[in-house]
Amino acid sequence: MRKRFIIIIVALVVVVGVIVYFFITGAPSSTTPGGQTGSLPGASVGTGGALLPGVGTSTPLGSAGSQIAIVDSGPVAAYFANSTGTVTVVRSNGAIVQIANGQAVSLSSSSISDIISAAFSYDGRKIAISYGSAANPQTSVFDAQSRTWTQLSMGMLSPVWSPLDYRLAFLRNGGNGTESLNVIDFSKAKPTASTLGTWYVQDMALQWTMSSTIILSGSPSARADVSALAFNTVKSTLTPIVVSRAGFSAIWNGTPSMGLAFSTTPAQRGGHLQLIDVQGATLQNLSFLTLPLKCAFGQAIGPAPSSAVPVVPSSTKAATSATSSLRTTATSTLSFYLALYCAVPNDQDTLSYKPLPDAYLQHAIPTNDTVYRINITTGHIDTAFSGLASGLDATMLHAAGTKLYFVNWYDKKLYSVVLP
Repeated sequence: MRKRFIIIIVALVVVVGVIVYFFITGAPSSTTPGGQTGSLPGASVGTGGALLPGVGTSTPLGSAGSQIAIVDSGPVAAYFANSTGTVTVVRSNGAIVQIANGQAVSLSSSSISDIISAAFSYDGRKIAISYGSAANPQTSVFDAQSRTWTQLSMGMLSPVWSPLDYRLAFLRNGGNGTESLNVIDFSKAKPTASTLGTWYVQDMALQWTMSSTIILSGSPSARADVSALAFNTVKSTLTPIVVSRAGFSAIWNGTPSMGLAFSTTPAQRGGHLQLIDVQGATLQNLSFLTLPLKCAFGQAIGPAPSSAVPVVPSSTKAATSATSSLRTTATSTLSFYLALYCAVPNDQDTLSYKPLPDAYLQHAIPTNDTVYRINITTGHIDTAFSGLASGLDATMLHAAGTKLYFVNWYDKKLYSVVLP
């Protein structure tokens, strides 16, 4: 009896000690992916080399009250933001507004129902909007400068703009198991469509990543094998990136050329993220889980590590000039670098046993995200933003100037977060 009493006393002492320890130090946080406090899990090295050698500390970018703003109350179907802070929004009812310095100006009040997609040209001046039947959509192009519409022929699938000019690429169903890739050059006085190639493919979507590369990929599903192909507009060649990979989806960066790719597991639950090149080779495996549609590549500016090769914008002389000036005034301590912005669901465990991306696309996963910024060169991670009162399911991310923009799926509003 005395021995049992002593054991009980010892157990009580241990419990009280644990309670006192957590009262003093604080319980470990479980809100970041993988259960780590303050930063994402470290990236594991892929077969292509250590592009992300490690993960640095997580740096909060400021309090929520001072850094976030509602840009447009929407509901937002698509938007374009430039580096000066001017934002053009296509709302779900078809209305197009332009917002600058907190003031909204109507560009078009045309009512458009059943919008399928809206794609902006590289400078935001032209917008291709598809609507109606998904199998045989109607597409119209809006010119934001002249505020005029041009109606195109029916059946244009997945229209996307060139990243450098006013060429619009699209697919057309041939009706015999084939789809053709076509392009229209809207810089010409009388734009006409020309066919670049026809292949036995079905249910593909387009992404125009570089001037000479258009990527065709299938609809992502955990229950289907998906392939992605790269079409070279100069050589007119079609080469595989990945073949028959379950759940595959990706977003792409132009320069340097790489993609953030997701694939599901053999069990059709959860999945994994990788950085890949345009040949499909793995550059880096990432150990946190989200979907590419909740991420975006973008430029950022920060301290330049000694081993880094700064990613300098090469599309305009002005950008190069600004970079040179910055380096001079900052004594070469700052540089542009390629960043990956990702909205990562805090509940990583739920993602790991759901069929992805299906469950997310069906809105069967109520996510609450933390938005991170990852330096592709060094692996350093900043916590860009965490949480909203109404919940945060961030999609359509885009970095421009000093701000990161995103649409919250829960309220369909467009937000901006100030970055350092």
